[in-house]
Amino acid sequence: MFCLGEPVELWQHFPGRPRGRRPHVVEQPPICCTPKHPGSRLQTADPTSPRPTPGDPQRAELQRVGAPLSVAVLALNEASRLASCLESLRFADEVLLVDGGSQDRTVAIAEEFGCRVVVQPWLGYSRQKQLAVDRCRNDWVLILDADERIPPATAAAIRTLDLGTAAPAAYRLRRRNYFHGRWIRRCGWWPDRVVRLVDRRRGRFCDRQVHEQWLARGPVAELDADLEHRSFRTYADLVQKMQLYSSLSALEMAHQDLRVHPWSAATHGLWSFLNTYLFQLGLLEGFDGFMIATANAGGSFLKYAKLYELNRYGDGREGED
Repeated sequence: MFCLGEPVELWQHFPGRPRGRRPHVVEQPPICCTPKHPGSRLQTADPTSPRPTPGDPQRAELQRVGAPLSVAVLALNEASRLASCLESLRFADEVLLVDGGSQDRTVAIAEEFGCRVVVQPWLGYSRQKQLAVDRCRNDWVLILDADERIPPATAAAIRTLDLGTAAPAAYRLRRRNYFHGRWIRRCGWWPDRVVRLVDRRRGRFCDRQVHEQWLARGPVAELDADLEHRSFRTYADLVQKMQLYSSLSALEMAHQDLRVHPWSAATHGLWSFLNTYLFQLGLLEGFDGFMIATANAGGSFLKYAKLYELNRYGDGREGED
């Protein structure tokens, strides 16, 4: 299913490109999720008011048993969605934003919210997220993309967890995927279970081109809580992700020396459509369900077509002058 991760330029993922430079760090005070500047979307806090402390009644509902929590947010040109993400992270002890080189106001918005900011040219999904986890100040880390949100009920559930020595190595959350402002409950999009709350001392990300996974060294518990994912806003977003993920997946399989028959693309694409639209009940999601099934099928078709092309012709540059 092609529904995960941040949209990035395809050329950034090909072998042989220069790896990212040492990250530039902009140190900021500990997070205060009220923007500092007048005219921001949130009401500006009175600068003369004392900062809430753990014993204050206004933060009583945010108290935690055990270890402090960092949130690592990955972003690239997410100015239109970042504020609502950061707004949902009031419960965190620290918020770190790792920016992949945005050309919009992403970094400025993060600074307005008091986040620590690390600017790191894109390393790939797994390496970028591992860098974010490594740069956090606390061992327990909640990992998010800028198009994701933590609902208040989930924030409360996380704050009441005992993240002490007896805790699992990681927690898995349910992810609600939205399209055109609507929660998609079918098409294989629900329940979309993802490991996001981790003890970084007991795991790390596997080094993959796409569909990165956290490899926990210890038990992974199910947290009865959701996070919101608002990645796709238009059908063009589906097509963009279909192209990107199919190319990255084909490259990864080619590096594993996997070989396919020329008709593999057609059979995998057909099965993907039938599975999404019929067996996973995408037909009950209306035209959006049809488009999601079509995008899944197109992504699967292109993945195997591109792999066959790599098997037979290499990277496509043979015979060039």
